[in-house]
Amino acid sequence: MADQIGNTLNALSTPAQDPVVQAENQEILSIHATMEDLSHQLDIADAVHGLTNTVETVGLGRVGGDNLITDTAQTPGDILNGASPVTQVSDTRL
Repeated sequence: MADQIGNTLNALSTPAQDPVVQAENQEILSIHATMEDLSHQLDIADAVHGLTNTVETVGLGRVGGDNLITDTAQTPGDILNGASPVTQVSDTRL
């Protein structure tokens, strides 16, 4: 059981290589593109760009990159692999 949990958490350490994560990223970025196209037609582009940029900075649509969601998903697997929890928390970027 512990091995299975460890393997699952270790898989989170490389989310960009996971086809499910890649599909999720692509779907979210597609939604962002649709929202931005619509925002230009409705003349609310600045507000929508601010929203989509913030969401992508946090990590939605960019899981596997250098962002809060990826760092949070990677932390348990990294700790099980011997990383210091203090280092993992201090490396998480907002």
